[in-house]
Amino acid sequence: MANTKLKCTFCGNEQEGELSIKETVCSSCKKPFITERGAKYYNSMVKLAVTEKKVAYGEMFKKVDTLVSEGEFYLANEDFENAKQKFLSALEITTVDVRVYLGLVKSHTKNFTDYNDKTHFEYLNKAISFATKHQKEEIRTMYKAYYEVSNYTPEELSKYSEEELNQRKAQTEQVLKDGIPRHYKSAENVKTYKVLLPIFFALSLVVFAVSLFIKNETATLILDAISISFMLVALALIIALSGLASKASIFDFALDFYDAFDDINLTVKEGVNAFTALETLAVDYLNGATPTTLENSLSEIILILVNSDDEKANNFVLKYKIANKIIKNFEEN
Repeated sequence: MANTKLKCTFCGNEQEGELSIKETVCSSCKKPFITERGAKYYNSMVKLAVTEKKVAYGEMFKKVDTLVSEGEFYLANEDFENAKQKFLSALEITTVDVRVYLGLVKSHTKNFTDYNDKTHFEYLNKAISFATKHQKEEIRTMYKAYYEVSNYTPEELSKYSEEELNQRKAQTEQVLKDGIPRHYKSAENVKTYKVLLPIFFALSLVVFAVSLFIKNETATLILDAISISFMLVALALIIALSGLASKASIFDFALDFYDAFDDINLTVKEGVNAFTALETLAVDYLNGATPTTLENSLSEIILILVNSDDEKANNFVLKYKIANKIIKNFEEN
């Protein structure tokens, strides 16, 4: 069979090969690549060479910047269709921006989770063609794991997904364990604050009452200042107590969810996403994040559980006040 022109999908080196052979070893970087993909890459570059190149300047470059930022926002929120539309709009303005092509790669592969997608190769190849040497290295690093997994058989892919889930679960377990001492300490602080709170309120009222019977103006001012100080301490305790109680309820949910996971019927992908969010929550908890930050990660977990259509998952969520509060916020917004 006659040789055909190929382009290495890793380094862009041009060479010849036979399409009947599944893989070809690059004569430059020595890495094996799919021969058919190498041929498509070469052909796409030939077509690109005769295509008018659009470069964005000034206000048009700012417009591309905005579209790329919006596309990245949609990617982060897994709204891949809207992300794709933003990057395609940017592509109408410029045909030489690596960010636009990479955004389309991520949109088509669903942030490198759709291992069966074949539609992204065109954009990947164009990204490589316009990339600098440093950018090419970054693209190779970013794409390598996806490329390897995308060549798995269905059986291998299933095994890989299970292994990824188990790895995530093990990592999350360790971080949760690291957070337990802090959790116990917080629980003790909550008990202490609950004892101190009425004491400071009472002291504030007692001192204020005493000041009403004191005729000396200076003494009255001093007692009023002391009364106000006790009241401020009591208010500070209320704020601290509210924050600690909220954090405690969130971490309780996290611990219980980890324990209940095996009884909840989530898909492997849902499980991986849930443990990714759970690990983020546990790390933030260890770093002393605010209740609002912790609720953001908790919201991701609750969305996964609610959208899973699993009765056990929904029943688990409904047992927790913090979860019901978040669900109510979803419904209101």
